Amino acid sequence: MAELLTREAEARAKRLGLWSSATYAVLDASDPERLGRLTRSFQLVEGTVAAVGESRARLYLNFAQDWRSDFIVSVACKDEKEFAASKLDLKSLAGKRIRVRGWIEWAERADDRGNPCGADRSSA
Repeated sequence: MAELLTREAEARAKRLGLWSSATYAVLDASDPERLGRLTRSFQLVEGTVAAVGESRARLYLNFAQDWRSDFIVSVACKDEKEFAASKLDLKSLAGKRIRVRGWIEWAERADDRGNPCGADRSSA
C-alpha cells in the first residue's frame, strides 16, 4: 500500500493522468457544505482531526468542534483492529492532519449509548 500511495503522490505532484483533473483533487475537510453536496461519491478528503469520539459501535473522527455539522469519518469498532494491524491508532489522531478516502454519505449520528469501542473485548 505504501508504494501505491507514494506513486499516487508523485503522479499528483506532476499532474499526470487522471490526477490532472479537478475531479480527483483532495478536498478540504473544513468545508462540510461542499462535501455535503458530494454525497454518494467517492472522495479524498484531508484535514486536521479536532476530536475522536466513541459510541457503542463506532469511532468518530471529528474534523471540527461541532460534530452535528462538521465532516466526520465513522469507523465500525469491529474494524479498529485492521487499523491497529497497520500501526494506526485511531484514538490517537486528535490534532493530527490526515487524508481519508471513501464514500461520502449524509447520516445522522446515532446516539447508541452503552459500552464504547474501547470496552473490554476479551470475549471477542
